[in-house]
Amino acid sequence: MTSAEPELKAASAARPVHEETCDAVVIGAGMAGLTAATTLADESDVIVLEAADRAGGRVETVRKGDYWINVGTQFTEGTGPLIDALHHHGIEMGSLAGKSVALALNGRLVDTSDLFALMFRTRMSLTDRVGMAMVGARILAAVPFLTSESRIAKRVRARLDRRVASRILPELPQRYRNAFDDIRYGRYVIVGFFTEEEGPQPWDDLFGVSTPRLSFQAVFNHAAAIRKGGARKPGGAPACFAGGAVADDLFELSDEEIVDRFVADLMSVYPQLRGKLGEGIVRRHRRVVPFWAPGRRASLPTLREPLGPIHLAGDYQLDMPSLADAATSGENAAKAVLASLGS
Repeated sequence: MTSAEPELKAASAARPVHEETCDAVVIGAGMAGLTAATTLADESDVIVLEAADRAGGRVETVRKGDYWINVGTQFTEGTGPLIDALHHHGIEMGSLAGKSVALALNGRLVDTSDLFALMFRTRMSLTDRVGMAMVGARILAAVPFLTSESRIAKRVRARLDRRVASRILPELPQRYRNAFDDIRYGRYVIVGFFTEEEGPQPWDDLFGVSTPRLSFQAVFNHAAAIRKGGARKPGGAPACFAGGAVADDLFELSDEEIVDRFVADLMSVYPQLRGKLGEGIVRRHRRVVPFWAPGRRASLPTLREPLGPIHLAGDYQLDMPSLADAATSGENAAKAVLASLGS
């Protein structure tokens, strides 16, 4: 027990207890929980419990005038329960149709849609060209690398193994506990800025720019979703993302130090923004996208099984974790609960 625990327990004991009866309880107001709750709401009496001071989980949007910044990690596309829910509730969505991505290279923005031009018409070193050609091979080789016994692989595995998933219930059967322990979560640091530039800018048609060797790995232009030609409204909304080991190192810094680093590097990508940046909006996400070390995914089917009247949901349940997967798992869990209630 830590020194703070007695005070926390005393504070909890002093809080009034409110008892309420309902058909179903949803624990967690992230995307899975909210989708489960809306699926349940039409046919049952449901309550949603959330430990944080806001709903949405890793979905969070900050707005200013015509612009918004996703300071969570939300992005979705296609069809399914999530898109259906967004349409049903009249949630505003932007379109990235016709927008592209680029690479910040040697002080230039290079459109990555033309890989030939990227590799041979820019001043990339031979090493960089070979490295780019090897990207696919590196991805395919990731699992053999992580299962090897090399010293580097062991260090990577040790770092991954420190991302332990929290347990939803205090007394889970051991196989459920083991399945949750097999899940690891990546960390992200995001800094968004509302900007004050005027007139057409070189990034207006770019949704994202990859920024290798900087303090963040990508900068996303949220305003691209509302740029539809015609007169350009003043301002913008870029957000810089850092993940993985880069984010791990940033977690050791203060918000001010993170903003200073990101601003300096953002100026190297978009010097036109000098003097046009608003205050940095910092978010530290300690547990974002779930992933599994090699061989650990075999326990995943356990978390798709109901635990008595309890049905688990989350983006960890599907093969490619995403917001859409989280919503789908929430809907599936809610439908299973409704069936057990005889609705």
